[in-house]
Amino acid sequence: MATHAQQHGVSLQAHGSPQFGCNQHPARTVNLNVLGIAKQQALQQLTDTLMVLRNQYGIYNTVAQTETLTEQQTTAQGRLVLNRKRLEILKATPSVPRDTITMLNALVFGLEEEVKNMDERIRHFNDGMAVINIYERQWYESNLQLTGELERLKIWRSAYEASVPAVVLVERAEVPIIKSRPKRSILVLTAGVIAFVFSVIAVLLLENYQEYWQTTLK
Repeated sequence: MATHAQQHGVSLQAHGSPQFGCNQHPARTVNLNVLGIAKQQALQQLTDTLMVLRNQYGIYNTVAQTETLTEQQTTAQGRLVLNRKRLEILKATPSVPRDTITMLNALVFGLEEEVKNMDERIRHFNDGMAVINIYERQWYESNLQLTGELERLKIWRSAYEASVPAVVLVERAEVPIIKSRPKRSILVLTAGVIAFVFSVIAVLLLENYQEYWQTTLK
């Protein structure tokens, strides 16, 4: 069973510079195919195990077979109980022919064997159902994970093969020799203005304070 990853044959490369579509560093090639192939192989192993278990226990649909086996067992047990009662009543009746009782005995024996067979089938079914349910759950989870990995692989491949790079390189900045801004004169002027404003505010507050106390003392 060929995988999507095997059909696509995708191989992405990780380069020293963050740019797609560049083959400058082939030594650092990362094969993203390996992940999909490994998950595919694990899924195939689960599939093979499930097939062996289904053939061993004869289980192909746990829900439908459970309902069918339960119904057959209930029917067989009901017929057995009914014919046993009929046999007891007929044995207690002297006028009943011996052939009738013989035939009814054979019918009861056959029903007993049928019930035993049904009990054995259900026991065998129950032994395998728990194991198969575990493997089925693992199979569905692995299949879901594989689908997600293949979708991500498609996205990575599209980004890798795109003509427009997914990451645009920016020219490396040089360390400046002379500080360009802010200028020292502007800083000094701003500091002087701020100091002057605070000085005026302090003088006004001091004068108001002195006037207040002079008025209070008078």
